[in-house]
Amino acid sequence: GATPSASAEPPSASHPARVGGLLHNYSRVARDSAPFSMGGETWLAVAHADWAEQEGTSRGMAVVYRWNASVGYFVMHQELDKETGAASVEHMMILDRNVEEIHYLAVANSRVRPGRNGSVAVYRYVSALRKFLMHHNLTTPYALVAGQLVDSLGNKSATPPEVLKIPVSLAARTQYFGMRGSHYLAVAYTADVEGASDVASYLYRWNPGGSRVLFDAGSSIISWGLGFEPFQLIPTHGASFVKSVDVQDGGDSVLVFANFLNAHPSAENGTLRHNGSVDVYAFGGDLFNEVIGGQAGVFVLAQQLPAMGASGMEAFSIPGYGKFLAVAARQSDAPYIDNGVYDQPSALYQWGGATGRFVLHQELGSTFRSAMAPFDIRHKNFSTTNRTLLAPLEAAYSAAATQRFCGAGGCDAAQDGTLTVP
Repeated sequence: GATPSASAEPPSASHPARVGGLLHNYSRVARDSAPFSMGGETWLAVAHADWAEQEGTSRGMAVVYRWNASVGYFVMHQELDKETGAASVEHMMILDRNVEEIHYLAVANSRVRPGRNGSVAVYRYVSALRKFLMHHNLTTPYALVAGQLVDSLGNKSATPPEVLKIPVSLAARTQYFGMRGSHYLAVAYTADVEGASDVASYLYRWNPGGSRVLFDAGSSIISWGLGFEPFQLIPTHGASFVKSVDVQDGGDSVLVFANFLNAHPSAENGTLRHNGSVDVYAFGGDLFNEVIGGQAGVFVLAQQLPAMGASGMEAFSIPGYGKFLAVAARQSDAPYIDNGVYDQPSALYQWGGATGRFVLHQELGSTFRSAMAPFDIRHKNFSTTNRTLLAPLEAAYSAAATQRFCGAGGCDAAQDGTLTVP
């Protein structure tokens, strides 16, 4: 990465909240952010990159900002300029063998630089240098072929062994979590560098043994711990998001992957392309793990939730009500080239502790339909909508929003009902 910047870049007048100001084009294309505390200071890591590499556009990167209390805004601290396809960024704190708190950043890239063997980079913060240094890349040395785990040798029983080409996978999102005394990083891989979307996503586990040598300006630094290593492959198709959900208040988490695309071959270029699913996995701690080669446990598929172009998820709890999973849906049951995006209602699911499954709680659409809203399962529509219950809530919400944004002066109303805020 580049040398940390000491200059303070004030926000622009037209965009007062924009970190980095307007001096760098990448500040216009932020795709993810991760706030965190470190060394008594507040930090913000941001993944900046266009969705696709275009001629004439600036390259992307991950950027680390530090809150400057004296001026009242974030100032750029360091540019991780090798992450040109930065799609998401995540902060992690892991104790090393000396029980020292070590801070890391995981940067997922939706495209990779030539010659790189992985799309997820893990950086370690070195306090003596006040900067993040590259620790290691996450690789994808295995693949799932007809549901079977294979490595780059493919059919090893053949004479000579058949070599299987496994292209580098491109990442959309990461999710860090701890469980049973180990550290895990789940990665949603959306495609590979050759364009195939039927690539497996990965679960990596932190190996605290050994050490790595980190380099900076001709000097070297010993870092304890080899880092994240493959633990399990998860079958996904155009994975767009991954989330771990603590459903047991400190027990085993469930792991949830969102598939943006339909895995069935007949849907590859047809009208069902975005009829994907949200797959929920539960951990079986005594099961045999093919990657590890022992009874290290694996996550097994426990539930599939219908989703049309699932593109995002968020897990949260509401005291007195329970644990929820929100699923953002993006695109309709239409060909991939269809431009009618963001036309699908999203869904809110509630965890049923007794059943060990997520249950549809509410559909989040333009009409604010209730828990008994229409939903689609394998192209069959089910509906028991009750609009009467929510009508007063919608009216109250609209009145409060009008009062807040229009004020005493009122808003200009168009013929279609659109209000223009003064």
